[in-house]
Amino acid sequence: MLEDNVFNWLPYLLQPVNGQCVGKQALEAIELQANNALIEHGYVTSRVLIPQQNLASGTLRLKVLPGRIGAIRNASDDNIGWARMALLAGPGDLLNQRDLDQALETVRRLPGQSEASFDIVPGAHVGESDIVLKPGTDKRWHATLSADNTGMKNTGKYQMSGSLVIDSPLHLYDQLAISASSNTDRGAATQGTRSYSINWSVPVGYATVFVGANRSRYRQTVAGFEDPIVYSGQSSEVNLGISGVLHRDATSRTGAQFKVFRKINRNYLDDTEIEVQRRDVVGYEASMSHRHYVGPVALDGGIAWRETLPDHSNVPGVVVGDTTYGGRSQIETANASLYWPFKVASQVFEFSSNWAIQHARTRVLPSDYFTIGNRYTVRGFDGQLTLAAEDGWYWRNELAWRVAGQAIYGGIDVGKVHGPSAESLLGEQLVGAVIGVRGRVPSGRYAAVNYDLSFGWPLSKPAGLRTERPAVMAQVGVEF
Repeated sequence: MLEDNVFNWLPYLLQPVNGQCVGKQALEAIELQANNALIEHGYVTSRVLIPQQNLASGTLRLKVLPGRIGAIRNASDDNIGWARMALLAGPGDLLNQRDLDQALETVRRLPGQSEASFDIVPGAHVGESDIVLKPGTDKRWHATLSADNTGMKNTGKYQMSGSLVIDSPLHLYDQLAISASSNTDRGAATQGTRSYSINWSVPVGYATVFVGANRSRYRQTVAGFEDPIVYSGQSSEVNLGISGVLHRDATSRTGAQFKVFRKINRNYLDDTEIEVQRRDVVGYEASMSHRHYVGPVALDGGIAWRETLPDHSNVPGVVVGDTTYGGRSQIETANASLYWPFKVASQVFEFSSNWAIQHARTRVLPSDYFTIGNRYTVRGFDGQLTLAAEDGWYWRNELAWRVAGQAIYGGIDVGKVHGPSAESLLGEQLVGAVIGVRGRVPSGRYAAVNYDLSFGWPLSKPAGLRTERPAVMAQVGVEF
């Protein structure tokens, strides 16, 4: 019999001992098993005790001592947020380590709180423990400026970008992120790119609500029969969603996300809009993710479903050559990754493998095609010419050697696209290799320089797909 039990699952754990003859060692084993089960479920301050009793009656009494939260307080006066936004459990609730792990993960997602921690200390009453938050000591804003050579030649190969992240602007452990990018030759009249984005997120216990908006535009000039022809376009998106952790334990975490979005695309030829390329759609995306730790190895996987809703869209768009397209696109995606840090003769190495796949269940617009042949998919190519189609997959593999805080790495990637539009491509498969070095070098107390320099070569490609040999990718940034 369990006294003062608040755990519905605990009686089922002890059912096997019913009707058994137990001695001193068996009683100790029962007590140990019950307490280990509480710890495994995250109730690290709860206990099960076997009080003194006469077992001649045939009834074994076990007393449950639930561990509850006494108070939640800050270790210092530097309170950047209301703790209940990250930790929904409050005074009087059962103390569960899983809740603290989730709250700490939520707080540490803010750059300035990466060193935050929780302490569990004795409370004012028996069975109570106080939660003491030790906030991070870094500043509440972080800015970056960076430049790279990964842009398209016809719109600006050399790009620059900047971002600003503010921790807890509303004191809700929320985050505001603003970013902008452009080609470095901003004064060029014949070509250029611009993009801007703003995102805000706020935690609510195991969930996070987010809203964002972005806008981009491009301009390029090509030779015409008589005069140059100017192609330009702009796109914008707003989205609103919620993500959350559905389950977590000591070695795994499962999450889900749902968001709705509105996307607008317009393209122009010499300031005259190309009507067939106009798009103003509303849709949604639902996804699930899972992470599992096996020793030092981290395994990640995810699936997603994305669909547009023509009944709620102003301009669903047109698929050229398909008169049956009604504006509803349905795309399913999946991904998996492995990260394995290990040592060889005291040297630190990291192996990572990433796989992603897309399948379009309907005809989709070119902006939703799966693309390979750039630094984010199959490396080894300069990204000026890529392969894109409705369906596709890629597999990236990389081995990095950590040396004095920097990483020397090499990788081999492979990818393939297919679908109705792939029939007009030069080919369907790419294989590439890359070697490089990247790292982060502190520069004073409040700044650091990060960089990534790589050289890539194609190992297998269609004959007509041109690329530099080697394809040099360079990026450098300053963090404040």
